[in-house]
Amino acid sequence: MPTTSDLLHQINQQHATSFVLLNRYATGEQGAFALSDAAGNHFVLKWAPDLYEAFLCAEDAERLVVYAPVGTLSYDRRKQTWVAAPDGLLEMYFKARWYNVWHICEQTSNINQMYSNLAMPAVRTARGIEWVDLDLDYRIHLDGCLERLDEDEYRAHIASMGYSAEVQAQVQAACVEIEALYCQRADPFNHPAQVVLYQQIQVMVAMSHTETAEQGR
Repeated sequence: MPTTSDLLHQINQQHATSFVLLNRYATGEQGAFALSDAAGNHFVLKWAPDLYEAFLCAEDAERLVVYAPVGTLSYDRRKQTWVAAPDGLLEMYFKARWYNVWHICEQTSNINQMYSNLAMPAVRTARGIEWVDLDLDYRIHLDGCLERLDEDEYRAHIASMGYSAEVQAQVQAACVEIEALYCQRADPFNHPAQVVLYQQIQVMVAMSHTETAEQGR
């Protein structure tokens, strides 16, 4: 598992920043660390490693697309055990945008249609895709209703964790973008198109497994 110093090094390399790790917050959310930049501005790095293996199926200069089918194992830190995902997801992580989007393309839990995390831009490393959560989330219900979540937590952390004005501005701009794109059902919130892509990937993966099995006979 990568250390916090490893992650910060990757962030600095990816975004040409000069953050320095100061200390871990004694209270508050697990994985919150104080940072400083060269100008003496203070920031907060929040990091909780969600451990699971999925398939990176596409990457370009803007985004990474991850295929996580039903049964994908992830490590539940609260239960201290591995659990199988009940739903199949197509996950989109962006290299410059301050959010990511998960499309629930194969439903069994019947809770969300889409889910979006406000987060720092994603960083791809040799170990996987890493991103820093920024509290606020959007849930798109099965009926298409858009709901913003965790606003109280975000406001509390502005004070307790010292979110900088720059971070707050990026978060607010991301919220405006998410809501506008969703209202238009525009990429990356064009759910039907993403379900089709998920199904196409699912077929290709199944064919690949069949070919591998036949070659092994």
